[in-house]
Amino acid sequence: ICGLVDLLALTASFFTAFLFRRDVVPALSQSLGRKPMFGMEYYFPVFLLTAMVTLGTLFATKAYRQNPGEPLSGTFFRTLKAVLIALLLTLALAYLLKMTFMSRSFLLVFMALFLVVSTLARYTVALWFRRSAIMGKGIRVMLLAGAGASGRQVAQRVLSRIEMGIKLKGYLLLGNESEADRTEMEALGVPCLGSVENLPALLSREVVDGVVFAGETRTLAGLEDLFLICEDLGVDSLMAANLFPHLVAQVELERL
Repeated sequence: ICGLVDLLALTASFFTAFLFRRDVVPALSQSLGRKPMFGMEYYFPVFLLTAMVTLGTLFATKAYRQNPGEPLSGTFFRTLKAVLIALLLTLALAYLLKMTFMSRSFLLVFMALFLVVSTLARYTVALWFRRSAIMGKGIRVMLLAGAGASGRQVAQRVLSRIEMGIKLKGYLLLGNESEADRTEMEALGVPCLGSVENLPALLSREVVDGVVFAGETRTLAGLEDLFLICEDLGVDSLMAANLFPHLVAQVELERL
């Protein structure tokens, strides 16, 4: 949805910037508008080039992995990063393709307009998803494996942020939880569904979108077979592991 929204935002921003550079700039400043603007037939390839580069950059910088609860400022800076990269790439490609006719002021206005329109449009989409989640639409049903401190933290976050669109069906015991852990988890309103060994049977008879494994790293290391079962069934498997307890920054893992 956000990709389609950005394509529409690119189209609207392109035509607005073209008309602004062709008709408004010469009327405002003779020095800026003294260079004649080429026709639309010249600028249509520029639009195709810029659209492909911009959308590709947004995907590459993971701008579409937006949390529905992200504030407007977060959406803006996420988009700004992608737009600046796309602007530099477009200028470099335009130079290599010898698009010497292209107006630099047009390109700057085009990308600035897109930054504003895209930010507002994608934030509006996020608000729509949040509203839908609050109304109970598009909910993802998740299981939680682990009732320790990490598991309770995940449960509390999910239960306090209903706009994320996640419903906890219940939790499974990893085997190292205390009675106090179980009591605190059930006090949150999350039912116990037995041991984590019951996960394959649960997945076979229940509609589940994903499983969140929350526990110590050495405990989760012994659950490799369950991760493989989730992969085979097309069920998302997420791991909430506190690998670096003193690190505040978000950690991303990538496959090498």
